Amino acid sequence: DIQTVGGAAQCDFPLGLGCKHGSFVAGILIAKPDSPAPGLCPQSTVLNKPIFCDADEFEYCPVVSTEALAQAVTDVVNAGVDIVNLSVGLEPPDSKIQVKELYAAYDLAREKGIPIIAAAGNAGVENPLITHPWVIPVAIADDSTVYNEAVRLQGLLAPGRDIVSTAAEGGHITLS
Repeated sequence: DIQTVGGAAQCDFPLGLGCKHGSFVAGILIAKPDSPAPGLCPQSTVLNKPIFCDADEFEYCPVVSTEALAQAVTDVVNAGVDIVNLSVGLEPPDSKIQVKELYAAYDLAREKGIPIIAAAGNAGVENPLITHPWVIPVAIADDSTVYNEAVRLQGLLAPGRDIVSTAAEGGHITLS
């Protein structure tokens, strides 16, 4: 089951990055047990907060703004989630104020005991998305990944190449 904070759970452009990525990640979590790609927690409900643009090419919207992410984390935490999953890239903040807003949202999750799991990236670059002590960073477990300090200290490794999950337009796709 997927519910959306702040609007209907629909994609204006099903083949767009936001819809494709969101459907793929949701499938990893909640796809039915008899699916070709069963989900990790199929009895769970996903509370969706769309923050990606709806372009059809990755280069048009590869990252999310710090402000949009901070607001999304605050919204889902206040809506009562049990875990926050941040499978996003983050544009470099323009100022320390933006990082402060993001960390305030992370602090709110910590105060409520809600873990935050976040994509660490696979190039070894430190970024504010994962350097807060409450965040559990996750990186791909393979020989091509350069692990950053946050992953080495408090992170997890997970499969990330040739993963099969749900496609926004129906059926299944394989992505890395």
